[in-house]
Amino acid sequence: MSRKYEKKTYWNLVTDGFASLVWLNISEQLSNSNLPISNALARYKQDIDSNHQFSLFNPGILFAYSYIALVYPVVTNKDEFLNNFNLDYREFKIIKQKDRSKSLLRYLSHSISHGEFILSDDLLITFYCSSADEIEFEAAIKLSDFGKFLNNFVLQAVKIIRK
Repeated sequence: MSRKYEKKTYWNLVTDGFASLVWLNISEQLSNSNLPISNALARYKQDIDSNHQFSLFNPGILFAYSYIALVYPVVTNKDEFLNNFNLDYREFKIIKQKDRSKSLLRYLSHSISHGEFILSDDLLITFYCSSADEIEFEAAIKLSDFGKFLNNFVLQAVKIIRK
């Protein structure tokens, strides 16, 4: 039986995410400069690659954050992580969820940590979890909606921290 999805490394996630981090570092150095941020950003984008359409907010930064937000807490304290969040999953199109007792958050964490996702050219993310040759979970969401989902996650995390 062949797998439905083949793992793919999206190198633009790595390079664009890194470029955003470098920009953050450079921007700290510009705080005492007379150079306007917009001019510095334009120069920085040109220095990176004039042929590459680069945005500071890009899928690389979003996936980097999704890892620290959705994977790290599961590894450090799964019960606290899974029991304290009341998230809105309506923007996710659930295609398959074999085990309904597992939370969507747990599936997303697994998918991100194992690189089991597809990012289409039209910026639709399909998360999946597989074992052997079987897909156990599959859900899709627009990249922008995933950003909103993560934002809601952070707002809830801040409430938990402030308790």
